[in-house]
Formats: sequence, structure tokens, C-alpha cells
Amino acid sequence: MDMATSERWTVNINDGPLPLWLFDAKRRPLGTKTTDFLGMAKLLLPTKKTMGEVIDCSGPPMTAFCNR
Repeated sequence: MDMATSERWTVNINDGPLPLWLFDAKRRPLGTKTTDFLGMAKLLLPTKKTMGEVIDCSGPPMTAFCNR
């Protein structure tokens, strides 16, 4: 849910190691592009940091995944 606009959507993530859902606009948060999620690749590396410390949590796609 976008708290500013009260818009709601469902992220439909697929099973398996490849994030194929990113290539289907109907399965991503509304108004996002595949390239908006490139920064999340950093989460594949081992770390003890929080998600918000590893990736930039600004912008439409990240508000769905980051806890501020």
C-alpha cells in the first residue's frame, strides 16, 4: 500500500531463484520498471547489515520492501 495515496497492489513473486516476476508489469508494484529493482541485487551478498543499510530505500519500488 502506498501510504500517501492509499493505492494498493499485490506483488506476485514467483517460486525459484530467478526473479522472473520483475519482467511482468502486472506482477510488480504499479508504476515501477524492471530497472527500478537493480539495486536489490546487493542483497545477494552476505552481510549483517539491515536491508535499509545495504540498498537505497527511496523511490516507489523500495517503499514496498524497506522498513523505515
